[in-house]
Amino acid sequence: MERSHFPVTDSSFIPVVLKDTSEFASKVVMKYEQNVITLHFASTDYTMQGNIRYRYKLQGFNNTWISFGVVGEATYTNLNSSNYTFFVPANYKNGTWGSKMTSLNIGVISPWWQSWWFYLTLFTIVSSNIYVLYRYKVYQTAQIERLRNRIARDLHDEVGSSISTIAIYSRIAYEQSGNETFDNKPLLKRITDSATEIMESMNDIVWNINTQNDNFEHIISRMREHVYQLLEAKGYAIHLDFDQHLNQIKLSMEKRRDFYLIYKEAVNNIAKYADGKNVWITLKLHHNEFEFTIKDDGKGFDTESGREGGNGLTNMRYRAAALNGGIKITSHPGEGTEIILTFIGSH
Repeated sequence: MERSHFPVTDSSFIPVVLKDTSEFASKVVMKYEQNVITLHFASTDYTMQGNIRYRYKLQGFNNTWISFGVVGEATYTNLNSSNYTFFVPANYKNGTWGSKMTSLNIGVISPWWQSWWFYLTLFTIVSSNIYVLYRYKVYQTAQIERLRNRIARDLHDEVGSSISTIAIYSRIAYEQSGNETFDNKPLLKRITDSATEIMESMNDIVWNINTQNDNFEHIISRMREHVYQLLEAKGYAIHLDFDQHLNQIKLSMEKRRDFYLIYKEAVNNIAKYADGKNVWITLKLHHNEFEFTIKDDGKGFDTESGREGGNGLTNMRYRAAALNGGIKITSHPGEGTEIILTFIGSH
C-alpha cells in the first residue's frame, strides 16, 4: 500500500494544526481539548475499490490491530495528552497483509496545568507557604516567650523588692509588738507605701499586656489620669498638648511600655523634687516620629550629679535606647527641668 493522504476531521470542530504543509501530512498536532479525531484513509489502487480490506492500530493508545473490512475510517475519543502513531496496511492482492503500511504521527499537547513548569511553580508556592507558616509559628512562639520573660522580669523587679520590704518591716513590727516604747507608725507607713507600689506596678503590668491599649488614645487617657492624680493635689497647673493624629496610631507592647515608663518616671520626679507651679506636657507626631516634651518651672537640679532619689535618669536613658530613640534632659538649679524624647513609632 502506498502512502495515503489522510483527510483529518475533529468532532469538536476545532481547527487542527498540521506541522507538514505538504499534501501528505506526516504529523497532526492537536490541543488538549481536541481529543476526538476521525481519520479517513484509502488505497491508491482504484481498480480494486470495494475489494480492499483495511486494518489499523494507534500505537500508544491500543497495540492490537482492528479490522473494519473495507471501511476506510477510524475514530478515537478521549485521547490523553501524549504522542501516538497511527498505522494502517491494506490487503487486496493475495489475501495476506503486506509488510508495507502507511503511518501518521499524532500529538496531543498537554494543558498548561499538566506541564512541568506548572507543577514546579505549584510546588514552589506550596513549599513557600509551608515555610512562611513555619516561620510565623516560630516567630509567634518567640514572641510569647519574650512576653513571659518580660512579665517575669517585671514582677521580679517591680513587685519582688516591695514584697521583700513588706516582709522585713512586718517582721520588725511583729518582734517589737510587745515593746511599749517602740513607735511602729513609721514601719506601718513604709508597709503601706510598699503595698501601694505593688498595686501600681501590677496595674501597669496588666495594662501593658492588654492589646486593647495598643491604640494611642488609651495611652493618652492613662497619661492624663496619672498626671492629674499625682500633680493636681500638689497645686500644679497642668498644660497638655497632644497631637490629634495620635488617636489613629498604634504602638507595640514593648514600645508602649518603655514610653509610658519614661513618662511616669518624669511625672513622679516632678511630684517628688520639682516644687514648682506649672507643668507642660506636649506630644507631637511628625510623619512617623514621636516628639514628647515634659517641662516644669520648679527648682531644677544639676544634671551631672542627678536628683536625689536613685536611678531615675539612668532608667529613662536606658528605656530611650530600648525605643531606638534619643532623650535630652536639660535642667539648671532654679530654672526648672525639660525632658525631650524622640523615637520612631514603627518601621
